Amino acid sequence: MASIVLIDDHVIIMDALQYLIEVEGKHKIIGKFKTGNEFIDWIKKTLHQVDIAIIDIKLPDILGIEVANFLNYKFPEIKKILLSQFSNSEFVYAGLKVGVSAYVLKSSGGNELLKAIDSVLVNETYLSQDVAKLINEKKDKEEINFNLTEREREILELFVYGFSNKEISQKLYIESTTIDFHKKNLRQKLNVNKSIELVVKAIELGFVNIN
Repeated sequence: MASIVLIDDHVIIMDALQYLIEVEGKHKIIGKFKTGNEFIDWIKKTLHQVDIAIIDIKLPDILGIEVANFLNYKFPEIKKILLSQFSNSEFVYAGLKVGVSAYVLKSSGGNELLKAIDSVLVNETYLSQDVAKLINEKKDKEEINFNLTEREREILELFVYGFSNKEISQKLYIESTTIDFHKKNLRQKLNVNKSIELVVKAIELGFVNIN
């Protein structure tokens, strides 16, 4: 069972998210905070075990990106999910730079958030389809060749569409360790360090088209 905190200045939203997350009994909300500094003070004082922080990008005192950046340096083991109502690709890129594990729009369905939680818990990354479309609209249409193999392209496309390593393994009939090897090569070829950056770069460069 994962321990999750919610950081959002709208109490009714946090209550709804708590119900959504806890209804199946898989995870537990251990804290709800209306400001970023309230959460930061709590985690610094208590050093409480937290698996995931779900953070609203716009808080009354500081940006959710600043909270994520604090966690990235002080508590890097905590997975960070940014939740936003803003359809703004600049926020997505800012979140990636501070090490978020997933980015989900509030306009997405509840299942999107649950899928993001499941993904980050197995060290996968998650970018909601709405966010992927935003990035797709900004991508450079020019053909760029990074010498990707056919297998790398297959794995990259499935990864962008949200398939886990296990699902890709079953679909392509290859070992999970082989998928990890190909992902490492993909990160090197596309010059990114993190899996979620790989997703963004793949969409930007046109290797995967989100329609």
